[in-house]
Amino acid sequence: MKEWNDFYLATAAAAATLTGLIFVGISINLTHILSFPLLVIKASVAF
Repeated sequence: MKEWNDFYLATAAAAATLTGLIFVGISINLTHILSFPLLVIKASVAF
């Protein structure tokens, strides 16, 4: 398992980065997203 440590670390870092980008994207477009009920559902699924 020691050999996989770097892989797991890189995977966790990539997941955290993508989650942060989704958060920023939703934050920037929040008024537009809230005006469409379908977009609210899609944004909540993204998290």
